Amino acid sequence: MTAGFTRRRLLGLAAMAPVCAKAARTPAETVLTALAADWDVIMIGSGLAGLTAAVTACESGAERVLVLEKGPIAGGHTLYSAGSIAVMSPKRQKPLGIEDSAELWVEDARKAGQTVSAEHIRRLAEGSEEAVDWLQRHGIVFAETVYQAVGDLHPRSVTALGISAGRRYIITLHAAARRLGARVLLGVRAVALGREDSTGRVSVTVGLPDGRGSKKHLRAGGVVIATGGFTANTAMRLLYDSRLTADIPTTANPSGLYWDGASGDGIRMGRALGAAVAGMENIILLPYAGGRLLDYVGGDIYVNQEGQRFVDESAPVYDIAEAMLRQPGPSVWVITDSASRKGASLGLKLTNGTVKRSDTLREAAQSMGVPPAVLERTLREYNEDAVRGLDRHFGKTVFTQTIEVPPFYWGRESVFVHMTLGGLSVTPDAALLDPSRRRIKGFWAAGETTEGIFGRGRPGGMSLAGCLVFGRKAGRSAAERAAALRSQQQ
Repeated sequence: MTAGFTRRRLLGLAAMAPVCAKAARTPAETVLTALAADWDVIMIGSGLAGLTAAVTACESGAERVLVLEKGPIAGGHTLYSAGSIAVMSPKRQKPLGIEDSAELWVEDARKAGQTVSAEHIRRLAEGSEEAVDWLQRHGIVFAETVYQAVGDLHPRSVTALGISAGRRYIITLHAAARRLGARVLLGVRAVALGREDSTGRVSVTVGLPDGRGSKKHLRAGGVVIATGGFTANTAMRLLYDSRLTADIPTTANPSGLYWDGASGDGIRMGRALGAAVAGMENIILLPYAGGRLLDYVGGDIYVNQEGQRFVDESAPVYDIAEAMLRQPGPSVWVITDSASRKGASLGLKLTNGTVKRSDTLREAAQSMGVPPAVLERTLREYNEDAVRGLDRHFGKTVFTQTIEVPPFYWGRESVFVHMTLGGLSVTPDAALLDPSRRRIKGFWAAGETTEGIFGRGRPGGMSLAGCLVFGRKAGRSAAERAAALRSQQQ
């Protein structure tokens, strides 16, 4: 997750430019003309789950496929993602000596999130290899390395060659959807959903970008809700965590420069339709503002404004974020020394001031505004514990070095809202459920807009895998329903 967030910040503007330019050239008149009343399948949302469902629906025989995107840019949060995809793939893992299983996925998910749906996780694991192979067939070239993504507990993730892997997935699937005949419309917002009529078709009401508040009702054989979570909706997240005020940004939009449409629209519409929701309190926070230089644990420490450590730095990232929220002040400091192995971003961060370098701890403390004597004592105790392999305060046992070789490198870290894990309830094949666990005919959901898979946290790489696996299930099922309705009417 660290790498993903860093890349999001560095690549967000570049990712947006070409798509925003195209959106700006789409006048309201063109959108109005394109909105025919009847479709086979409608996807709400153009992130990885939505585009995956759209392409799969086309491949499954749907002829009239529509993707609705309320924003000026396609891609959702995947656009800014580092692109790690968890996959259970013997042909990729076994040559590297890696054993994996669906049960191990369930076990790791439980360690990360405590409460999970074992059946959803098993389906996710079992469908992951086919989903990655499918992406390859559409032109994605994956690196041969299988690695342990940050936040996961096992080496099972792959990513596309080069940088901006998330952006590559979106561009590839967006092109595939259009090539197969799907219509992708930007700037058109779904505002309501309707259950099946006498013909079995369901409906989506959209707000039209004509400046007059006009609406139009669209019908389809199947609808896939893939609008993302609600990280960008401050009022909604405050309902479940009173600490997540407007001054805490999201990892998709850390500086207020990028499009972030994760405002919970799909969850709101699903609720109004009668769908069940759960797990809304499960919100992942990340403690990465850019001050950290290492992509491994054991070579840096976190200190608060009083110069004291407050957490085991090898703990899961959401536990670190929780500990940070309990500290005085809006941010904390992360410190390493010249002996650590730093990432390629060091030069950039030193240049833009995100990270600073000091010849002594006292100099660093003075620049941070923390008591020098306290910081020196903190480092002295930490180094003593690193030598003996046990942290006296928090029980940390993961050490790669002491932190005592000048110069020292330090930067500020803050908490960001990263991902919501609560939302619409779905079956393991992505069908939308009501509170009695009955399927709501004609509706499916996939991606971050759903719940019931993970608890308070999820292993790294499994989020994008879920978009692919459940997006494909939803797209295929929606297309099959549309075909069945067509045959009944003939």
